[in-house]
Amino acid sequence: IMKKYLIYFGVLIFLIFNVSAYAESVLGIGYGNISLPSNSDVYNLIAPNGESVSTPYIYWNTSVRDGFGYGLSFNGYNIKKWIADSSGRVDTEWDVKHFSIFTQYQIPLSPNKLGPLLGLRLGGTIAPITYNATSTVTSASGNKSASETKFGPYFGADIQIPLENTSFVVFGTIEKSVISSAILA
Repeated sequence: IMKKYLIYFGVLIFLIFNVSAYAESVLGIGYGNISLPSNSDVYNLIAPNGESVSTPYIYWNTSVRDGFGYGLSFNGYNIKKWIADSSGRVDTEWDVKHFSIFTQYQIPLSPNKLGPLLGLRLGGTIAPITYNATSTVTSASGNKSASETKFGPYFGADIQIPLENTSFVVFGTIEKSVISSAILA
């Protein structure tokens, strides 16, 4: 497995050093919406179950106007749920972060130098996941915690529309990280 990651790292370094001296960088800070995984088991009331959560979104990339580049993005969520019955209550909390690194190919949508750009991305995601549960159910009182770090592929696309005569762009993105977690299942 380590050899596979070294090859990916080597390809990334190659792409970083092959980005032209005419590369442009974009730093984006905004807000996004995450669709959480669905659960079909008996715990779907206390686990993420297809909800949509608003989250801060941070993005950085550098690339040539018509060619390859690379970048990073970050988002995550924290969700709390609970369920109660006559025997007690169970409170749960999930804290999930997504750190994505990717290569990107930018395609100008206009011949104008200040025209919009479409970026297609491919990379990987690292997702640290922390789970905490507090139970007052008489048969299973106590606290439980678990954590894991998952890796998975990342796919995305974005559009950048430069605002004339400024250093700002209007930016929109759609992305998917494929993470499978025993904690979230």
